[in-house]
Amino acid sequence: IEGAELLVQTNYDFNLIVLPGKELRLLFQYNALVYDPATIEQIKGHLFHLMEQIVENPAISVDALELVTPQEREQILSVWGETEASSKHRTTFHGLLEEQAARTPDATAILFENEMLTYAELNAKANGLARRLRAEGIKTGDLVGLLVERSTDMIVGMYGIMKAGGAYVPMDPEYPKERINYMLEDSGTKMILTQAHLLEHIGWMGNVLLLEEPSTYDADESNLKDTADSDDLAYVIYTSGTTGQPKGVLVEHRGLRNLSDVYRGLFEVTPQDRIVQFASLSFDASVSEIITALSHGATLCIPSTQDILDHALFEQFMNSKAITIATLPPAYIIHLEPERLPALRCLLTAGSATSVELIEKWRKHVQYFNGYGPTEDSVCTTMWTVPDSEETMERVSIGQPIANHRVYILDDHFRVLPVGVAGELCISGIGLARGYHNQPALMDEKFVDNPFTPGERMYRTGDLVRWLPDGTIEYLGRIDHQVKIRGYRIELGEVEAHMLRVPFVQEVVALAVESEDGYKDLVAYFVAAQKLEVSELRAVLSEMLPGYMIPSRFVQLEDMPLTSNGKIDRKALQGEQGWAVASSEAPQTPVEIQLAEIWQEVLGVESAGVKDNFFHFGGHSLRAALLVSRIRKEMNREISLREVFESPTIEGLARAIEGYTPLNFEEIPTAGAREHYPL
Repeated sequence: IEGAELLVQTNYDFNLIVLPGKELRLLFQYNALVYDPATIEQIKGHLFHLMEQIVENPAISVDALELVTPQEREQILSVWGETEASSKHRTTFHGLLEEQAARTPDATAILFENEMLTYAELNAKANGLARRLRAEGIKTGDLVGLLVERSTDMIVGMYGIMKAGGAYVPMDPEYPKERINYMLEDSGTKMILTQAHLLEHIGWMGNVLLLEEPSTYDADESNLKDTADSDDLAYVIYTSGTTGQPKGVLVEHRGLRNLSDVYRGLFEVTPQDRIVQFASLSFDASVSEIITALSHGATLCIPSTQDILDHALFEQFMNSKAITIATLPPAYIIHLEPERLPALRCLLTAGSATSVELIEKWRKHVQYFNGYGPTEDSVCTTMWTVPDSEETMERVSIGQPIANHRVYILDDHFRVLPVGVAGELCISGIGLARGYHNQPALMDEKFVDNPFTPGERMYRTGDLVRWLPDGTIEYLGRIDHQVKIRGYRIELGEVEAHMLRVPFVQEVVALAVESEDGYKDLVAYFVAAQKLEVSELRAVLSEMLPGYMIPSRFVQLEDMPLTSNGKIDRKALQGEQGWAVASSEAPQTPVEIQLAEIWQEVLGVESAGVKDNFFHFGGHSLRAALLVSRIRKEMNREISLREVFESPTIEGLARAIEGYTPLNFEEIPTAGAREHYPL
């Protein structure tokens, strides 16, 4: 029978129908509301390409089959995935500052509270520190610890170490003593630069220099020569590790000049710009903020920790300093209003996934950039310049590779994947880190030979992504169990390893669970020999982990749920509820009762006792800001974010609120219609 029509009705959006005969006929039937013709053509091309390979070589193994066509492969590898640009890669991080200080010696380099340093002053002070470090025996390649609070000393310290030929190892003063001591021991640090009041944070018996002491600086403030090259280390940043301890990432100077050039071009940086230094020195986003400002004559403005913790104070800081360029986590800018930041012209979000809603809110007021990059690739790998368009976006992209980088989206066999197919993002290029400190096995696993460019290395990020039809990349999540919570990269295995050190704990699974308010919470599910109180768990973990790695919620179980093959069922765990019961003291006064209602809604808990600690039940700085806002709106009382941190219980906050008078608002009468109004 020839010429007959075949009518197939199914409930699927896509069907491939094979019609037998002298020749096989393939009929693609699809829902036009779900698939566009270009996608169907792509699928057809992939299918035909697979069949051609099988016909040409019937013995070919499945893992040798290529899904992408030769034309797609060329497009993905040579056009989308690779960017080349000229750059003076031999320059060091500190060399860029020296060049700028020679160009604009009297321009303002740094502003912090009431302090100001010009480029000449910053460069000279860093030189004096570097010469002292050389006199103390620091030589090229040595690691020097940097334990400082937000200050001009922080910037002087990092440049002084690099000018001496060393690499700085930043340590956040908020880290537990045990974590700081581990970093010092693991890195083999030769010396620590710190401030006197922070000495109690370390159990260090080696050499210490105090940055606030004039005697720390040599009288000779001229530039040093030939202490470091572009292939030498600039810094070692410790990130969360799978073994239960953080791992040190070794980053060289050579990728940082490239980063400087990229950011200058993106932001069109001029000496009139003012750039906020938001990120902790322990996170590599700080590198991009510092190098963008101080390599191009702009002013680096450093807010205090209190300014950062309080969103209202941060907006005041941004306006008082007329900040024009900012790099901020998406979870932070949710609480800022673009209308209240008129000077801001460029906003870069990085550190965690942003959203269409957030971009739409901001892109009418600023040039919005969305960046991506692991610490292992010198801060930034890809960048998306959000188009200035009235059309509503459908999805968020992390863009395309920045200059002198190559990116690949590959399957488990290192085969190139086509548009729309999810795979692991792998990176090559000038920004690639040297590797991990003292972890050769992990380095061999993550830094592999580049199968597409002989002689080059390639870093396997563990991030799941896919190409979009326009040649940009969409971020989909993590392949492994590493997560990002409020911008912090956390290895769940590290949290689990430390939980297992708690007495009586037998099994642990840590998960990032999305709560009703859209934030991700770190939740620890565990089995123990006896019932444990949250206060006990937090007390032990706070000695070993920084605050952002301590779970917001603890769920104790009789047994771990298992899958049919005997593995822990992680999906089933997320349905379990915690037993972190509130204290037995219920709210009594009207203020306590109303405060408890707000508290429960902000934290998403069913009850709250007057002595319960806000930060032990899933509270963090962002939810604390929301709590302050709700109290202001619903209770007509003004409390500061600091008071929440100082009195994090319903009982304590109630006392503070009861001591305040209500906010008074006077209605301003309308002027009425008239022909002229007096000025």
